[in-house]
Amino acid sequence: MTGIQDLKALSQIVNNAVAALEKTVSNAGVDLPSLDTPIAGEDDSATAAALSSSAAIEAVDLLVAATAQIAALVRSPYATVMEASSMSIMPAVLQFLVDVNVPEILRGASLGGMSAENIAKAAQVDVQKLAHSLRFTATHHIFKEVSPNHFAHNRISSTLDTGAAVDSLKPENTLEKHLGSNGVAAMVKLQAQEVAVIALKLTEHYTSPDSRFSRSPTNTVAARALGVLGEPGMNATLFGWLQRPENAQKAHLYGLAMASAKYMSAASDAVLEGFDWASLKQGSVVVDVGGGVGNIMLPLYARYEGLKFVVQDRAQTIPMGEKLWNEKFADALPSGRVTLAAHSFLEPQPVKDAAVFFLRNIMHNWPDAEATAILKHLRDAAVPATRLVLNDRIIPYATPSTGNASGQAVEKVPGVTLRAAPAPLLTNFGRASANVYGLDIGAQMAFNGLERTFEEFEEVTAAAGWKIERVNRVGGDICNVFVIAVPM
Repeated sequence: MTGIQDLKALSQIVNNAVAALEKTVSNAGVDLPSLDTPIAGEDDSATAAALSSSAAIEAVDLLVAATAQIAALVRSPYATVMEASSMSIMPAVLQFLVDVNVPEILRGASLGGMSAENIAKAAQVDVQKLAHSLRFTATHHIFKEVSPNHFAHNRISSTLDTGAAVDSLKPENTLEKHLGSNGVAAMVKLQAQEVAVIALKLTEHYTSPDSRFSRSPTNTVAARALGVLGEPGMNATLFGWLQRPENAQKAHLYGLAMASAKYMSAASDAVLEGFDWASLKQGSVVVDVGGGVGNIMLPLYARYEGLKFVVQDRAQTIPMGEKLWNEKFADALPSGRVTLAAHSFLEPQPVKDAAVFFLRNIMHNWPDAEATAILKHLRDAAVPATRLVLNDRIIPYATPSTGNASGQAVEKVPGVTLRAAPAPLLTNFGRASANVYGLDIGAQMAFNGLERTFEEFEEVTAAAGWKIERVNRVGGDICNVFVIAVPM
């Protein structure tokens, strides 16, 4: 198609998606929240339910993908590249605003906003630098400039408010205010303070003779940036570096930022639909491999009284897990229905009678060789009826869409084909799924891991003795899936 034909097609996609979204919220008796309205805690349940429905998610994906592609189509390519190359400024500016408590200071601002002078006074920073920083972010719809040099929260910027009492905040850089928050501001800080520094070494690492072809988890961009490249074993990994006593504050920041991971992954109760749990026999054992405190098993425990659960992770997580389960279900641990076990998935699997081995967001942290080894330990412990459930992400190719589901006439494996992206969108819905592709590069920098295509998942599982039986997609998400595999 010509450029104008593409533009008209994209405009039609936008119009159709707006109509679909309007219908969805109207049928639910709610409205699309205004960008000008800050979020007060979480959205009300009716609005949240409407916007998290498959119909709304699909409409939003189309809107984000089409509008971004329109901008790429009509804008000067030079302007697009210049903007992309300058976006390293954004996390730096956001970190500055977060660290001097601007999101908390603006919480009490009136509809007319707060003057830059008063914000700067409360934050104890230079008014000109503050005003220009806020204007930069407001240009990207994070905060809003209500009138010249008067700023206020909008829906997006309000997610940066940790909820800490303003009079308790200190002007110096501290982590205390992030405790108990949604983790979004902590993630901003992590991206600017830690990830951006690691990313600076990407080209050097990808092209250096000692690392350009290495996929070892100890020979990574992060190891080079952190100065631990060449150290023995886990000492040369990001995990090992974070365990050093002198890096305790940085490890704490990583932990605080991970609270925001729920906004990038399928909802915890999506696990209920990710596999046919009702098909399991009474007394079946579900092993949550690398499951942390076992929070993903909570909805399964509540619904399926006949199932037993073993949550495996590092020994350090067991006290936290005991606290969680005793608070949520006091009978879970004493009854023996839930067991918290110290185990490394890099070692042979001790549970030999599992009905399901469940792994959530584990595979992307490991290169192919190590991922295969992890799954091979599970295969060695499996019986013919055992099922492997990988709750992870499958990334589609960024090819132009033909209008068919993933461009395939017949599904290779049930559920593997993504819903069709109308031409001329990209098969992966472009900007709508861009965050996941950022996670992909982040995993490569940190661990030599990756977010995998379906073919890459097939290679890893097959090498470990598993055959993918189907892929379950829950809630219309583009990338978050449940991969179901059986022993070969």
